Amino acid sequence: MDLGSDNPCQETFENNSSYNNKSIQSVQDFFYDEPDLPWQPLPEHDLQESPCYPIIERKGELYYCKIHQYMESPYLEVIEHHCKYKEPEHHKAEIIRLIQEKDILNGNN
Repeated sequence: MDLGSDNPCQETFENNSSYNNKSIQSVQDFFYDEPDLPWQPLPEHDLQESPCYPIIERKGELYYCKIHQYMESPYLEVIEHHCKYKEPEHHKAEIIRLIQEKDILNGNN
């Protein structure tokens, strides 16, 4: 499912999701890529503030991508970089699906 920026469902998701109140940056903004600019990590933040929070897990000192479980690092920004550049549409779609599912379960739709 592609929820691009011209999709009214995406706009509704971005504006109404309870998750956006906790995230340091919206999912849409995080996955937007300016091809001429190098990767810039997000300002310092914890896992719960990451736009990728629904698909990142922390076990002990390591962060993991829940989609690609072989991807692990002690640094959150490494996993966020992976999410943004390794199959970004797949990661984005899964984040949006999980957030929408949680919002529906919590009655925030």
